[in-house]
Amino acid sequence: ALVERLKEHGIYTIARIVAFKDPVLAEARPELMLKRTDGTGVAESGDLYWVNPFEHGVRDYLTEIALAAADIGFDEIQVDYVRFPSGKGTGDLDLGPSAQGKERTDGITEFLEGLDKALKEKGGWLSADVFGVVITNRSDGEYLGQDYVRMVETVDFICPMIYPSHYVNGAFNLDVPDAHPYETVLAALAAS
Repeated sequence: ALVERLKEHGIYTIARIVAFKDPVLAEARPELMLKRTDGTGVAESGDLYWVNPFEHGVRDYLTEIALAAADIGFDEIQVDYVRFPSGKGTGDLDLGPSAQGKERTDGITEFLEGLDKALKEKGGWLSADVFGVVITNRSDGEYLGQDYVRMVETVDFICPMIYPSHYVNGAFNLDVPDAHPYETVLAALAAS
């Protein structure tokens, strides 16, 4: 009813779906949890566990949620946390058999390609949040699984999250990018 009312007023609607940082799914279906090679689950911020982007069960679950939002009438589906976790202990991951011979960027891009195809069949749009640092830093992109160019080619809209605090000192020739937010955001956008 709310979406219908928004449409009556000409409001464009976006459903934000948190993708792989999903402690609820990880707890309910531990076999879908993203794990380290020692078998322990991967959490970023305490006990907020992540699920594995390479697992078909995870992809199907997220696609089902997105299609349900499209059926309700949302114009656009925006996926957030469409990446691998960052931080301590997130480099040594067991990505499972579906990831054999693939990079993290393949897992994210394959998921987005499948989701985009499913949404297009319903006439929906897809957008993805992406860390701004992956625009200019290939190694960060590979670690997070976000290949900026491949993502731009896959989704309808890209939402670069340009946080000045994420840039190292000296980035964009700025002594401390976090101390120069306008200049940092401007330089990152110019690089995209």
